[in-house]
Amino acid sequence: MPDFSEEKAFSLVEVVVAMALLLVVFIVSTQIVMNTMTQSNTIDKDFTTMEIADGVLKAYQSKSLEDLDDQKGKGEIPVNIPDLLELPVDNNVEQYEGRVLVTDPDEPSLSNYLTKIVVTVSAKNKETQLEGYVER
Repeated sequence: MPDFSEEKAFSLVEVVVAMALLLVVFIVSTQIVMNTMTQSNTIDKDFTTMEIADGVLKAYQSKSLEDLDDQKGKGEIPVNIPDLLELPVDNNVEQYEGRVLVTDPDEPSLSNYLTKIVVTVSAKNKETQLEGYVER
């Protein structure tokens, strides 16, 4: 009969401890990856609302002063984002809602020189607001 007392191997306790340590490392790394993915999605949505708001603001800044004066005092006006930005119908912009407010600047002495445009774009529970001006 062979003598197994001189065999070199890991004991059951060492194997269980090694597996437990590997499990802890796996769980921690999985949590890090999941948190990174969640933050990436959040940043992507924030960036998209900012891009859309910037596009709407630039579109309104390129309008004529007569068009902007017609919209002054009407409060927030809903905007059809795909039509205004001339986007294709099949894109994913329908989930975003846009509103534009055309007013005089906060400083009354500038009202003869500037028109203030405030663009608000919202998607689900995230809202982005941009402010810009048009020279008169």
